[in-house]
Amino acid sequence: MPENISPVDIQEPRAPTQRGRLARNSAWNTIGWLGVLALTIAAAPIQLRLLGETQYGLLALLMSIVAPLGVLDFGMSDATIKYLAESMGRGDADAAKRYAHSSLAFSGFVGLLGAVIIILLADWLVHSVFVIPSEHEAVARSGMRWVAVLWCFMQVRQTLMGVVTALQRYDVLATGTVLTQLSVIGIGLWVLLAQGTLAEMLRAQAIVAAVWALVWLGAAWHLFPPLRLPLRMDLRSLRNTFSFGFWQMVNTLGGILSYQSQRWLLGILLPLRAVGYYNIGAQVVNMGYMASYKVGQVLFPEVSKMQGQGEEEGAARMAVNASWLLTTLSAMLFVPLVVLGHDLLRLYLSPSMADNATTTLRILAIGTAVGCVFAIPSFYLLGTGRSRWLAAMSLLYGLVTLGGCLVLIPTLGVIGAGWAMSGATIVHVVMLLVLWQRVLRGWIPGWTYLASTFGPLIIAGGLAAGLVAWRDALSWEPGWVGMCLASAGLSVGVLMVLLLVDIVLPGGPERRELLNRVVSSSWRFVARRAGP
Repeated sequence: MPENISPVDIQEPRAPTQRGRLARNSAWNTIGWLGVLALTIAAAPIQLRLLGETQYGLLALLMSIVAPLGVLDFGMSDATIKYLAESMGRGDADAAKRYAHSSLAFSGFVGLLGAVIIILLADWLVHSVFVIPSEHEAVARSGMRWVAVLWCFMQVRQTLMGVVTALQRYDVLATGTVLTQLSVIGIGLWVLLAQGTLAEMLRAQAIVAAVWALVWLGAAWHLFPPLRLPLRMDLRSLRNTFSFGFWQMVNTLGGILSYQSQRWLLGILLPLRAVGYYNIGAQVVNMGYMASYKVGQVLFPEVSKMQGQGEEEGAARMAVNASWLLTTLSAMLFVPLVVLGHDLLRLYLSPSMADNATTTLRILAIGTAVGCVFAIPSFYLLGTGRSRWLAAMSLLYGLVTLGGCLVLIPTLGVIGAGWAMSGATIVHVVMLLVLWQRVLRGWIPGWTYLASTFGPLIIAGGLAAGLVAWRDALSWEPGWVGMCLASAGLSVGVLMVLLLVDIVLPGGPERRELLNRVVSSSWRFVARRAGP
């Protein structure tokens, strides 16, 4: 393939309009997330039943132990998306090739290094750090080693997925992600159903992950032929991505402290069951967060592309309006989750799990809802190359969370871990205000920005507080049908209230116009896919 190939030729035969592209990408990203969500929902109760509460907690702990290896990535996955998309926006396919080659070679090295580190530390972690009963030590030690191998191949796969994301081929990304998760989860459940151990499950998943790393390599080659072997490391490209990625590494470190330190401290201070209780609540609210993340993720390469084309004001306005839309959608998810959380856990897992995890779930939902507000601004900061901002915010958030956990877990247990995470989200609020003051002030009026960013969250929070008190006062135990109908009704009610209040808020007409355009574009996308 010639080196002077245009970015349009690489991505697709015809370049759609920006509006259509974003609607299409958001639809595909949402489809992919829904597929993964369905698999996660189906697998969790089976895993819990087959493993039991103690080994389920051990599984959650093992997966959290490899999280610190994320800092070794140096942010290369996000750097690949940033610089590959920006190079394509400039029409410089040769630079895009150099960035892709350098990032892939580096991620392979980091994946191998990380796996070796965890394998060497496995005995020490099992015997000296965590409270693991002696009868589970052998499984924990073997499982930890296989988790390290699993992470190695996931690391390479993540960079290849970054190439696909930069090219904005979300159809390939969504399809491949669902199939990958189906294979990994499926083989794990098959091993457990065949009376296999936790370690044997993780071994099988590591093997499947290796196969899928090769599949993703083939997909990236097909979409971006210059990526083909042999890889050629370009020091200048690596230096640029490292400069951007270093701050993403700090961002990753903050994220690890924010979302994994609770599990580590629970594993050190409390029985393994406590890790499982926290993990259930975190896993459920994370499903709602990932919905926001996946919808908003499409703005990352789009903002980078617009920056390459000199359209910075347009990118800023798009991000602020999209933030309102995403926060509104998140409120429709989280209000029913908070109100009906106990009913969901009772039906989904067991009455015991519902009694032990519901309060934590509700507390975590508060912090996660604020995290959803920050989703679009975070992708805007990434797309405009302000990774240092995210790094500072994330590290501070992680340190505040860790400090809160050290204070609250010994006295409040699992609930203390939830409050530590949710309380630390004040850091997100401060960063959102700083973003307007330092970057967006010249383009977006202050009251319009506040209404777009915080309006849906504040209104939805008031609704949730009143509805939780009302629900707890009712002696009603619905089945699946009743709970689903109640959830749908709550979602529609929240949307109607938010839209009605938005009529009187600054910038409302522009936001509602965006909503109409997105709904119209998404409907046309669905109609085309469903047509002959």
